[in-house]
Amino acid sequence: MLGSHTAHVDPFARDRLPPVEQWPTLLLDRPEVRYPAKLNCAVELVDVMAGKTPDAPCFRSPGESLTYREFSERVDRFAHVLVDDLGLVPGGRVLLRAANNPDMMALWFAVAKAGGIVVATMPLLRAGELQKVLDRAKVGIAVCDVRLREELETAVGRVDHDVKVMTFHGAGEEEELERRAATKPAGFDAVATAAEVAAQAVSDVPVRAFTRQKPARRPLPEHLPRADALFRFCTEIVDATAPYACAFKPQIAYFAGQGREDVLEEVIDYIRNAHPGIPVVLDAKRGDIGSTAEFYAREAFERYRADAVTVNPYLGFDSVTPYTQYADRGVIVLCRTSNKGGSDLQFLDVEVDGRRMPLYQHVARLVAERWNGNGNCGLVVGATFPAELAQVRAIVGDMPLLVPGIGAQGGDVEATVKAGCSSDGTGMMINSSRAILYAGTGPEFAAAAGAAAKATRDAINAVRVAHSSM
Repeated sequence: MLGSHTAHVDPFARDRLPPVEQWPTLLLDRPEVRYPAKLNCAVELVDVMAGKTPDAPCFRSPGESLTYREFSERVDRFAHVLVDDLGLVPGGRVLLRAANNPDMMALWFAVAKAGGIVVATMPLLRAGELQKVLDRAKVGIAVCDVRLREELETAVGRVDHDVKVMTFHGAGEEEELERRAATKPAGFDAVATAAEVAAQAVSDVPVRAFTRQKPARRPLPEHLPRADALFRFCTEIVDATAPYACAFKPQIAYFAGQGREDVLEEVIDYIRNAHPGIPVVLDAKRGDIGSTAEFYAREAFERYRADAVTVNPYLGFDSVTPYTQYADRGVIVLCRTSNKGGSDLQFLDVEVDGRRMPLYQHVARLVAERWNGNGNCGLVVGATFPAELAQVRAIVGDMPLLVPGIGAQGGDVEATVKAGCSSDGTGMMINSSRAILYAGTGPEFAAAAGAAAKATRDAINAVRVAHSSM
């Protein structure tokens, strides 16, 4: 029962608040910062100002300028469309997809005024990323700049719940939001959303009250001897997963951040001695000017004796050359990474020789056509973007690909294998880290890691067999 403390009709967000004991202590005892029992930010930030200074400028943009009165009226008309035409109820989630402009801000306040929860997205997000947002937040309404609707419509088609989509900034029928808003009144009764009351475990604005805490460092299993716990943890994982691994990929930062580069050296030496047939890929993501890059290359290939290293291409060819000159070692260049923020740069359009393409495709072409003189280059392409993975494979042919993102990051095995296999059904090092490393935490942690590695290997091979028989 929601009781009288909340205006939310849809309890989805409130039901997913952390336990009350994890709530922060809000010290709002000074008179000027005390919240009233009911508060709607659209009223306080828009309507109050429109009442005080209606003709004062509120927004200026290249396309238009709005006074507080004009902006308030637009907010109200948009709120009517959301409620009257799209069925928004307090607590409902509304995804907004547009660049920053007055209409986008009016939509923000319209959702808040109607008691909804804004699910903001960046214009650069692709269908796969949008799908995850729609699924996670169980978004029921999406309002999208018509120029960005293609990826959204693809994402909506992949989710298993209904999403009502409305476009704006179009023409004719595509200008749906503006056309409907023009028929709506300029007044809207704001929903009296509740302030946070920890004692009653209620809040109508959970996305503003809580932020994600920095994840705690995963502790090593307590039974390991303190003196060599890190080395023991790594080598026991290595032994347990070696029957199922095509390579090991230690991340240098996890060792360097603790001042334990010596342990990394020892672990790599252990792998070479105990499992000599399994290569070591040093995940370093180095990228610097030529003279410095020479020392980073020496670090990777002479100090740590890695078989391959990951490098960052954004300082150009001369920053990668010191690594490629080690002709018997692999150089794996970042191309389309698995993290969400990768789209910020990697998907920017560039023009090369009269052709337009995303930056990550340009990187793939540079590596395949110009940088791979010794035939020892590969690319990093995330499993979280199978469509882009397929495009990279089409560009580079049978070049090896390091594919992170399976496991904790949510990459799909079947989509990854189908998109990334080379012509002979191989060509990928599919990486799963946390899902294997932390499969178990007690004395049986290594056995749990081995079981997780086997399951991952078997799932990959099952798709490979099925795909090759088609």
